[in-house]
Amino acid sequence: MRLEVSKSNLMGTVAIPPSKSHTIRAVALAALADGTSEILNPLESEDAESAARLYRALGAKIHKEEGRWIVEGAGDRPVAPEDVIDVANSGTACRIGMGSAALCRGYSVITGDEQTRGRPMESLLSALTDLGAEAFSTRGNGCLPVVIGGPMKGGETTVEGVTSQFLTSLLINCPLAPEDTIVHVSGLRERPYIDMTLRWLEKQEVMPKNDNYETFTIPGGRSYLPFREVVPADFSSATFFLCAAAITNSGIMLHGLDMNDTQGDKEVVKFLIEMGADVDVTHKGVRVRG
Repeated sequence: MRLEVSKSNLMGTVAIPPSKSHTIRAVALAALADGTSEILNPLESEDAESAARLYRALGAKIHKEEGRWIVEGAGDRPVAPEDVIDVANSGTACRIGMGSAALCRGYSVITGDEQTRGRPMESLLSALTDLGAEAFSTRGNGCLPVVIGGPMKGGETTVEGVTSQFLTSLLINCPLAPEDTIVHVSGLRERPYIDMTLRWLEKQEVMPKNDNYETFTIPGGRSYLPFREVVPADFSSATFFLCAAAITNSGIMLHGLDMNDTQGDKEVVKFLIEMGADVDVTHKGVRVRG
């Protein structure tokens, strides 16, 4: 057999996979809502499955169909799980879920795989303790496994911004605590992920007061409403196709991208335009020509 490889260009259309970060936030909010939500175009991935498994353990019912997940929420008072929750390799599901576990009456034990057990959790554990929960690492090292006992009440705390997931956890879960919460943030990174969380909360008409991303005042005593939302496409996944088209004198149409979304990786589109690529943004998606 003789195989010949020749130079060619990329042409056609690509359906970009949905966003993991959006999917996990949608699962969390739907699981904490009082009613049945529909998540359209969720990302089928191990991380999303970890989020589903965690919130099932906290009392939500999640039924998966092709192209959509139906979530019957546990409401603003999830239940303590009957067994240890294993989030596998999902740090996002773990940290958001730790805040949700703090809403339960009773104790939750959360663990993960070897890599996740090495990730820092101490700042979030300390914040949840400040807000009235009992939260500690079983090994005393600030990492998984952790024990979370609730319910938290609200109050005032400080959280590190080394990962946006600590703050996202508080922003999503503290509105369901009975009292208002003030969160001071030290050295916030990954601001676009906080904007993503705030966008989801805005749809729920829960509006934390944001003082220059340094202090957030979160109203308490709220509840989440069921919703029907489409998960946006993932700009991180799209980056490979965008750059491939730009550097090979090709033409590709990428479907599902929303330039009004808060994802930070959408900046790659602006970079390619500045570098001379021909980029058209339409209601159908983004077309790139080298």
